[in-house]
Amino acid sequence: MPSVIRPLAALVAVLVAALVAAAPAPARVVAATAWKVDLGAERELRAVTVSWRAQRGRYRLQTSVDGRRYRTAARVRTRPGKRVRVPFAKRAARFVRVAGHGRRAPRLVVRASAARPRRTKPPAPALPAPAPAAAPSPEAAWQGGALPAPLPPSTGTRRYVALDGSDSNPGTETRPWRSLQRALDLAKPGEQILVRGGTYTGTAVGPDKNDGVGNSILASPQGAPGQPITLQPYPGEQVTIVAFISFPRAAWFRMTGFIVDGAGAHPGAPGVSLGNTSTGEAHHVELSYNEIRNFRPTSGTISMGILHHGGSDNALIGNRIHHIGSKTFYDHGIYMNRGRRVVVANNVIWDITGGYGLHIWGDFDDSWVIHNTVYGSAASGFTIGGNDQRGKPDRTVAANNLLAGHTATGNSQQGYAAMEYQPGVGNSVRRNLGWANGRSNPFWLSASGPANNRTADPRFVAAGSRDLRIQRGGAAQDAGEDFGLRLDADGRARDSRPDIGAFEAP
Repeated sequence: MPSVIRPLAALVAVLVAALVAAAPAPARVVAATAWKVDLGAERELRAVTVSWRAQRGRYRLQTSVDGRRYRTAARVRTRPGKRVRVPFAKRAARFVRVAGHGRRAPRLVVRASAARPRRTKPPAPALPAPAPAAAPSPEAAWQGGALPAPLPPSTGTRRYVALDGSDSNPGTETRPWRSLQRALDLAKPGEQILVRGGTYTGTAVGPDKNDGVGNSILASPQGAPGQPITLQPYPGEQVTIVAFISFPRAAWFRMTGFIVDGAGAHPGAPGVSLGNTSTGEAHHVELSYNEIRNFRPTSGTISMGILHHGGSDNALIGNRIHHIGSKTFYDHGIYMNRGRRVVVANNVIWDITGGYGLHIWGDFDDSWVIHNTVYGSAASGFTIGGNDQRGKPDRTVAANNLLAGHTATGNSQQGYAAMEYQPGVGNSVRRNLGWANGRSNPFWLSASGPANNRTADPRFVAAGSRDLRIQRGGAAQDAGEDFGLRLDADGRARDSRPDIGAFEAP
């Protein structure tokens, strides 16, 4: 999917004004030839002044605490050459950016006031706060209620990984570890592992029970109730992991904000797997806001973005999964084999070129598959079922999913928005929206409690280029059921009449 942000092509000057009780200190210049500015610490903002010099006078002003997940503060229409003060509701932010619709590389010159840190907080530490996935409610994607409570933030010791580190180091900020494997092996309850920007590989391990050998990270970090371990990029930096990642028996653990690329993984490996062992299962694990891509099979193997092989009280939240597989029927965006009390929500899945977007096949019970957007699978968008060998799903809800663009071949089991095959009992597949699927009747459901599933245009922004956000006025708007999911895949707030799919219309 192309980035939601299309930076401006013209020179823009931005003056960031902080909300302070007294007069601000003299302004200092923060020069940046980029489309965003780092204020150096979290501030309390209420306005930004923009000197606009582009020909097109439409843009979005956005803020972020961590530099990764942005919230739109205002949408602006103005004239070229006009200087505009843009007020908005008071909010905390460290990063400010302007988003518009240009094609060339951006160039911004930013002037930030040297305003004091927020008066409601102690002085900002040298290191920014952790990413939103580790933040407390209300920034968590959900707040319990109908769903299990999310993991709390990790507030323990901060450990560090960097490409110029060494695994013989103690993992401090000045003496970081070199490998993710070392950091995960040594992690203690409550710790935050912050990974500096760059591309990391795994270690050849195995043979693993299900996934063979190759460029892998195999770990089972053990947090504790109320003290989860969090693995995340250093705020504002991008980290790519070129490996297959397996957490067979991880507990009270969160992995958030990474790019996981299969280009360097062994053929047939899933991107990230949970519970792929016969000696225990993963539980209370959160995989959130990761991008998982380019995992491919060879003859005799299959590929998946996320494999939930087994475990309980886990959460797969807000992941972008795309370009997985090539084998009809067998490759998957997210494959759910065994599990209980698992939340699968806000994931955006596209171009599963050999199989299914979301697939429950086995003893996957008492769980929620909600508010996902799946587009362009070679087989079908969502399947629920099982057999006598693997068991069958019971009492699982699949609702508010947007399932579109799935192609059909001569096989009668492909091209559906949602379908079933020997489901268990007490399931409910309801309020899902299908569009542009290969079958004239895209919902092949009868025994899994189907209700209010329909086919209508959700009004994608640009499905052809895989911008799967939705516009106002489409069939997905205000059509979902409220499960207590408070944020969408972009961190935008949902209300009590949520939209169907991973995104809320702006």
